[in-house]
Amino acid sequence: MIYDELKIKTVQFLPLICNHLYSRVSEVNDKFVSSYEKKKKISVSPPLRSYPSL
Repeated sequence: MIYDELKIKTVQFLPLICNHLYSRVSEVNDKFVSSYEKKKKISVSPPLRSYPSL
């Protein structure tokens, strides 16, 4: 009886939990990607600028 109720609650909350986890992961992923892009720009841009002068 208790187990069945727990199962029903879990099934009800599973989409919410998944949604929450997904949003957290995508948030972290966005931060990571943006910081990676910044680092890439910083590391790539100066050499590219200096090449034309050579």
